[in-house]
Amino acid sequence: MQRLNMFLNTIMGAFIGVFIGRVVFVVWNFKTSPELYAMQSAPWYTSILVSAVLTLVVLLVCVVIKVIIKRVEKQSLCTIKNYGRGEHCSPAKKHRIIRCGAGL
Repeated sequence: MQRLNMFLNTIMGAFIGVFIGRVVFVVWNFKTSPELYAMQSAPWYTSILVSAVLTLVVLLVCVVIKVIIKRVEKQSLCTIKNYGRGEHCSPAKKHRIIRCGAGL
């Protein structure tokens, strides 16, 4: 699970970095040659908006996967705490285990 978490962090960082680089390039290109964007029917910042939507979708998917990973890890911690007896943890047991720092 830790490798998947690190991979998701890398994907999230890469998409944020590419988005920031794209924004800087488009703004710089617009400032240096606005005549290129004058002949387009869409505003000059349209490509930035499209990139922002794509980046937000990827980040949202990664965050959802990370939340699922956290829940699975908490459940496995609870199972280990019950010494593999197959008992299900109540929310109170989960909270106590996490709060007290008990674990492996």
